[in-house]
Amino acid sequence: MLSVYKKSNIIAITILIVCAIFLSSCNQKVEPGKCSINISVDANNLLDRARNIFPDDGSDVITSYVVTLDGPNNQKIEKTFTGETNSIDDLVIGYWTISVNAMNNFDKVLSSGKKIIYLTNNVNNVEISLDKLEGIGSAFITYNWQGDQVNETDNLDIIYTIASLEGQKTILNDDCILDIFKEGNSADLLINNIAAGSYVVSSKLMSNGVCIAGMVTPMKIVSGGDSSDLLYFLVGDKDNHFSLQIISNVLLPVDGTITSTIESPTVDTDFTLTFVPNELPIGISISDLHYQWYYEGSIIEAATTSTITTNTPLGIHRYDLIINLENKGSIGGISVQVNTII
Repeated sequence: MLSVYKKSNIIAITILIVCAIFLSSCNQKVEPGKCSINISVDANNLLDRARNIFPDDGSDVITSYVVTLDGPNNQKIEKTFTGETNSIDDLVIGYWTISVNAMNNFDKVLSSGKKIIYLTNNVNNVEISLDKLEGIGSAFITYNWQGDQVNETDNLDIIYTIASLEGQKTILNDDCILDIFKEGNSADLLINNIAAGSYVVSSKLMSNGVCIAGMVTPMKIVSGGDSSDLLYFLVGDKDNHFSLQIISNVLLPVDGTITSTIESPTVDTDFTLTFVPNELPIGISISDLHYQWYYEGSIIEAATTSTITTNTPLGIHRYDLIINLENKGSIGGISVQVNTII
């Protein structure tokens, strides 16, 4: 048997060892795990140039990306890079909020995206989709028409409607500054301080209060950009020198043609117009396309497929088809002018 003396020594030594371990653990600084992340940006869903009216000064071109990371313990990191991928090292493991702003050459934020991700001790890969357009822009549209198509004594006026494709909201003067200046056989429409996004511009040329021509055109607005286009009104007359004229206003990525079941339609005779797309971009199928037909600049209710059956009165009349993708706005427009004969 151990003596009382020996027992007391063992107990004392044990207590000293425990205290040493405790003190050592208190003084030790535990380094948290570190990790890295590869960030890629999908910038193709909002900034394609497939519009008739789009910025002509390069303001819709992304020149850099500003990435902001907010992580554990209020850590904040900001990086700027020019490629669509970027790597960041020495990040603490945990939940991070990653925000990306796409910048243009005027140092304006074009679009943004955000994602929350848990970073592990491995190499983490994350893709940020730019799903929101930012800022405001302007547009300048010039309308022309032939002088011999109207009488000098006619009281000419242009009526226009600007509708957002996100919910078909109509843009009013209260939302942005709209001014139109008419001189001779042309008119200029100036749109200031309009939110970045996809729109359709419906325009009608009025003579003494009667619509004599109309059109609808897709438009793209980006932050700090000036979108512009030159549009032509074709006033209908009653000649029969041609029967059908196709005017393709489509810009990539969607292209196609419109065909008619009747080459020379007559008054009040039904005919069918059909849009047939050409080769579609990778990742887009025919079932992804959404359609809206217009007649002389006015929307045709329920005409939301690739075909429309209709008839027209005597003379030249214009049909427009706006094609769009969900969450991406309009991706092009195509027009057809039908000359109805007796």
